[in-house]
Amino acid sequence: MSLDVNTLDNSVQNANVTSDQSSEDVDEWCPEVDFTCLTPMQQDAAEKMLKKECRAFSQDSMDTGNCPDLKMKINLNDPEPVQKNYASIPRPLFKEVKEYLEDLLARDWITKSKSNYSSPVVCVRKRDGSLRLCVDYRELNRKTVDDRQPIPRIQDILDGLKGSSWFSTLDQGRAYHQGYIDPKSQPLTAFVTPWGLHEWKRIPFGLKNAPAEFQRYMEGCLDGLNNDICFVYLDDVLVHGSTFKEHLENLKKVLARLQQHGIKLKASKCKLFQKQVRYLGRLVTEEGHKLDPADLEPVLSLKDKKPSTVGELRKMLGSLATTGATFKTSQQLPVLSSSCYRRKRVLHKNPVAETRGRTTIYPTRIRR
Repeated sequence: MSLDVNTLDNSVQNANVTSDQSSEDVDEWCPEVDFTCLTPMQQDAAEKMLKKECRAFSQDSMDTGNCPDLKMKINLNDPEPVQKNYASIPRPLFKEVKEYLEDLLARDWITKSKSNYSSPVVCVRKRDGSLRLCVDYRELNRKTVDDRQPIPRIQDILDGLKGSSWFSTLDQGRAYHQGYIDPKSQPLTAFVTPWGLHEWKRIPFGLKNAPAEFQRYMEGCLDGLNNDICFVYLDDVLVHGSTFKEHLENLKKVLARLQQHGIKLKASKCKLFQKQVRYLGRLVTEEGHKLDPADLEPVLSLKDKKPSTVGELRKMLGSLATTGATFKTSQQLPVLSSSCYRRKRVLHKNPVAETRGRTTIYPTRIRR
């Protein structure tokens, strides 16, 4: 078959023009950022940098990260397969769950399975109201060998921010899904739904060692920058600096490194060039860190409403757990929590008592 040379040349030129235009469109895109803390000159510098490093951010829901070097293996200490029947899906959610499953198949994040393993699914609503299909991997996790990769201590991270005045928090939309399950481990992740058996090709939520694996990958990704100009806690990255110029350069280095490793950030969840940010449940400023007043409201409300049921007590314990470091006897919380789960009736006594401005937690009996 013969080809017309002029036609071929025109096709190549058109392809080059299209490619150049596409590149220009990407370069012109800039994630939406709150620049209220910046002067006009600082804002210009920030916009210029973000346009150059814009590929670190997802432009839409289909633009997700891809980290082929992040491959998770699942090692078991018990060869007996997990075989669970699927849990019934509420009829009002039936269509939505099916569409969610079809979307995962279209993205090639899951595939049809013939595994002898099967775990049930659980429907969870995210804060924005959207659906998240989780898999109940509790049985599989019991058989999984622990990954002892440490997760950083929050207090150590907060202590390392002294002397900084500028902060940026970077968050990833679907962090774990950016990594892959090792092909030999994929059958272990099989889950059952009314539409058949599927297994994960990407890392799902709910696996026991997923946080450790992701933490290891992020620390390797930001090697040389972590614990210096930034801190990594799973998918949450905090970049800091003492001056705007220093912070701008630090943020540029981190964004460039994330792009090299295929990680994508969700712009709507990131806070850039701020004097105060919320990070790991604390409000961080140049003066230090403190508890977010919004997190203290459930604790302060105990003055007016004391827990009278096991459900209310569990809710209270969850609120206290995030602020345990500020309580005098926080070491007693697990005692009260365990007794809460063993008993199923109302409280016999009020578990909270105020003493000299501090809240002290006492383990109590719960009437059957």
